[in-house]
Amino acid sequence: METSGKPHNLSDFAIALLAAFSVLLVLTLAKHLAALGVNGTFVFTFAAAWQLYLPIFLTRKLPDSYALLGLTKKGLLSEVGLAFLFILAIAPFFVLGHHFYATRFLGLTLAAPPAFNFWQSAYLALNQIFAIALPEELFYRGYLQVALEKKWPAKHSFFGVPMGLAVIITSALFALGHFLGEYNILRFGPFFPALIFSWLRGRRGSIWGAVTFHALANILSAAAGAFYH
Repeated sequence: METSGKPHNLSDFAIALLAAFSVLLVLTLAKHLAALGVNGTFVFTFAAAWQLYLPIFLTRKLPDSYALLGLTKKGLLSEVGLAFLFILAIAPFFVLGHHFYATRFLGLTLAAPPAFNFWQSAYLALNQIFAIALPEELFYRGYLQVALEKKWPAKHSFFGVPMGLAVIITSALFALGHFLGEYNILRFGPFFPALIFSWLRGRRGSIWGAVTFHALANILSAAAGAFYH
């Protein structure tokens, strides 16, 4: 993905790296400011907006820029449907793994969750989609992954989808964004689901499958966590 009308060059690559650095910096500052008592809603909304609008700004002069970012209706329903199938397939393994981690490492016990609240659950779902999954997928998979693939084209494929160094670096930077500001080694864990997000992005050139799977995975994690105290 070029940021100008010319073929890709070092400046395009440098712009992508600077964009990644700015996102990591904003996320780190947001977490530190929230820890210091600054309004969390404000700082994290700003961080989400930065990830959402930066790739749109950087590609604004390119023809079909929205399509290049994966904001396309092509295959929308099939991509969303595939994301639901993926989450159904991994849910049993995730629940078992979460149970082992919560009980063996955190010392928590299985207990009844709080009473179901429709509005609270709806807010959680909307927040996961529009404030977390969409901004993160638009920046990392929509913009950064494609920009890095111009520098490092994939030489291998996985189930028909090109997967290479650009995917690894994008996933690593995505995981680093979760670690910075919290400094818990376990926060590098999102590297692994990020590989699935990248595969979904590369399958049809759309980010909607990745956005859906990302949001569903976060909702599943929150739901599983509610059963342990």
